[in-house]
Amino acid sequence: MDITEFKSKLADAVADMRRLTLSRPSATARDTFGVSAAVRRAEGRLFAGSSGNPMLQLAVYTMDGKVRHINMPAGDAADRLAGLLLADFAQLNISSARGEFEAKRAKDGSPVITRKLPRKKGGEQAPAEPIGTHNREKNLILSEGEHGAFLAALGLADHAGRVKSKMRPKYRQINRFLEYLADIADRLPADGEIYALDLCCGKSYLTFAAYYYITAVRGRRLKMVGVDIKPDVIEYCRETAAALGWNGLEYICGDIEAFVPERTPDIVLSLHACDTATDIVLAKAAQAGARVILSTPCCQHELYNLMEPPPAGLQALCSQPLIRHKLTDAFTDALRVLYLEACGYSVNAVELVDPEETPKNTLIRAVKVRGRNPEARRRFEQSCEYLGARPSKLTFDW
Repeated sequence: MDITEFKSKLADAVADMRRLTLSRPSATARDTFGVSAAVRRAEGRLFAGSSGNPMLQLAVYTMDGKVRHINMPAGDAADRLAGLLLADFAQLNISSARGEFEAKRAKDGSPVITRKLPRKKGGEQAPAEPIGTHNREKNLILSEGEHGAFLAALGLADHAGRVKSKMRPKYRQINRFLEYLADIADRLPADGEIYALDLCCGKSYLTFAAYYYITAVRGRRLKMVGVDIKPDVIEYCRETAAALGWNGLEYICGDIEAFVPERTPDIVLSLHACDTATDIVLAKAAQAGARVILSTPCCQHELYNLMEPPPAGLQALCSQPLIRHKLTDAFTDALRVLYLEACGYSVNAVELVDPEETPKNTLIRAVKVRGRNPEARRRFEQSCEYLGARPSKLTFDW
């Protein structure tokens, strides 16, 4: 497509935009934005500048968990975004008042529009999306207006789709989780049914949000199997799925250690599974060769008990029980990262939400990139030897 024509269509989409996402970054994005770590993605929103003129703000998210904000006049956005797509990102998505706009960079470096907006009828203007102030809460994947019915079904919002005040922390947590899920969307099969597991599923808002995002927002077919040992939890999940009319959700009451996946999972979730249950899930997912693993650990006790007494080099640091517990929590997650790296995953441990909202705010995100990694396994074994303790459920099948 001619670049002038592309910029014209891009400017038309930006004028009505609700949310913008640049994904699949190139290594060059790091230098373009002048950030110290690799770029994960960039998101855009419109806001009213101090003079009242519309501005576009780009939030650039990096692998070290930081965000850099860049503001520009909305009138310059098409030129800037086109340049970013051609040089630094392989995909651009815009949600607008008229629908979804998607553009990708072709192999020859030219822009290709893969999903275009419907034309405005006659001189009709698309419904205007109010431009917020600079301090307004950033655009979220599950916005209140657009996804209010789903949020109300989960009890997060009222019948008008407005999120309840006491549920706002949970609402922010869900959206943050979905941002990380969106980041790995290109790692999933390009077509066909996605197969996902939620082990120790509990009554998780995040599970239903993930199903909704993949099916309703991304438009993909999904089979998600939830497993939990508690009959009342499974009954609740089945009833909720039935009420939402989601026939792609299946729930099994049983022990996750005995569960056998029907095929290689595309995604395995482990959301707030307690203590060694997280390790069981990580080991099962890794040994099954899951493409993507998203895990938010909960309470952790095994290493605390195993490191009694602590090794000589750590005794002074572990003299206070509270501090010792925090240290062994961190050691446990660090060993989980090393274990997954040994199993061939690229792993990031990131902050899911503000620690003021919940102390259990670590998300371990792992993407399968290679086969077994003996060097990473050596680091895992050395770390266990130094600590004088080894998580009992993080076992290798090689």
